[in-house]
Amino acid sequence: CGQIDPNPAKIKLPLKNSPPLLKFLTDKNGTTINLPETTFTVASFGWTAEDIDGNESIKSIFIALNDSTNAIEVPSNTRFITIKALPPFTSDIVSANVYLGTSVSTPYQQKLPNFRLNGNNKIFIYAKDIAGATSNFLSMPSSESSIKWYVKKPKGDILIIDDYGTADNSTSFYNSIFDSLNLLNKVDILDIKLGKTNTSYGVLLPKYISPMFTETLKLFKYVFWYSENDPTLEPAQISVPAYVQSGGKILFSMVFPQVFDPRGLSDFLPVDSLSASPINLLFPNTLVNPTAFAISKNYPQLSRDASSTPVARIRTYYPNSLTADVLYELGLSGNPIIGFKSKDSKIIFMGLPLHRTNGSPFKIKDFFHKVFFDEFGVTK
Repeated sequence: CGQIDPNPAKIKLPLKNSPPLLKFLTDKNGTTINLPETTFTVASFGWTAEDIDGNESIKSIFIALNDSTNAIEVPSNTRFITIKALPPFTSDIVSANVYLGTSVSTPYQQKLPNFRLNGNNKIFIYAKDIAGATSNFLSMPSSESSIKWYVKKPKGDILIIDDYGTADNSTSFYNSIFDSLNLLNKVDILDIKLGKTNTSYGVLLPKYISPMFTETLKLFKYVFWYSENDPTLEPAQISVPAYVQSGGKILFSMVFPQVFDPRGLSDFLPVDSLSASPINLLFPNTLVNPTAFAISKNYPQLSRDASSTPVARIRTYYPNSLTADVLYELGLSGNPIIGFKSKDSKIIFMGLPLHRTNGSPFKIKDFFHKVFFDEFGVTK
């Protein structure tokens, strides 16, 4: 009784290590947050990484562009990155800075090679655990997708943000203006209205407004953002302050909806409030008069064109007198304010579609010349 069996029964139980599992982040509908099909030289990626043996067993995260065998290693707790390549570019294949987390301030010690400009790209992300097991490979675009990720190399210092959905001559008009100023070869266009619905932004607007859209703006020294009366406001509220703080300068030609909450406007414009109700119709040839201050700075006379196509639901503004100077008033009773600029000239705002303000004396080219060369300091 109580003796130990010198030859007890034995059973061998193998210990099996499980590799980590990576997944790209999803939106509120459970859809993977993908890149737009076309971007400039900035892209953000987020993912989850889990290991049933314990997430602390994940030893390394690896990231590669276009060649999964040429990866760089980042810390094991990395779950979000932004890659960014800055001009000037000496080649169409460059190395990108990598920023860990959502802050884009200090780049990681290693650059990510093989970033193809004016070409298609694919990113690979995978992990290894302390036992050497390799996770699944994430790729974007995925290997099952027919969608490509095309990266455009910026042509110059100027970005036009097309936030205008009405089918008229606005695109050709602005192209001709910049061409007449000999700037068209320095201009890129980002159409953030393309594919927009009542429930989703345009398909070329990055899903990660911060940091990806903000950092895209920062690739350019100057921005012209034009919209109809349904502008994409939240990205402007989020990104414009950071863009201007980084030294960027921006011209808005923007009209706001008939019904909306105006409280967020002061997030990105030097404005206290706007008119309680819009001007239903701005009649042909209505004058857009420069103020005495604007005349002293050589801003030109403008006017609404003579076209029978309506210019409707125009708001007027009450800029912040401490941070803004009034530039233009409508030639209507009370001289309501329609244009202003920040005192440092980094933000210039016109509450009209500028392609509709080239009526007699036909000076809209002079206006763009004044803004981009004199105020913003674009090099001729």
